[in-house]
Amino acid sequence: GIDPVSMELVLKFLYTGQVELHTDTVQNLLSAANLFQLLELKKGCAEYMANKLDVDNCIGIHFFAQAHECETLEFHAWDVITENFEMVSSGTEFLELSWENVIEIIKVTLK
Repeated sequence: GIDPVSMELVLKFLYTGQVELHTDTVQNLLSAANLFQLLELKKGCAEYMANKLDVDNCIGIHFFAQAHECETLEFHAWDVITENFEMVSSGTEFLELSWENVIEIIKVTLK
């Protein structure tokens, strides 16, 4: 269930201890690192994603981080959501949320 690019990056990491991260591959690589319990790689991917957080991707990253048990990334994304709720709520990611997730976000932002 791992794409070839991510598997190649995992193998490079295992042999060299290093990997070059890119926006278009980091989520799949984090998923693979999570699957293989490569905590250092997972942490590096999460930190990379945290540095790329903005109002356009914070919702997706929040739920991705939640699904992969990346608490620091999850909470960092949550902070971006709640601190920029007006801009986030007019974005595409917000419009694609389930009603349960919308209620969850609104509850927190109103506190």
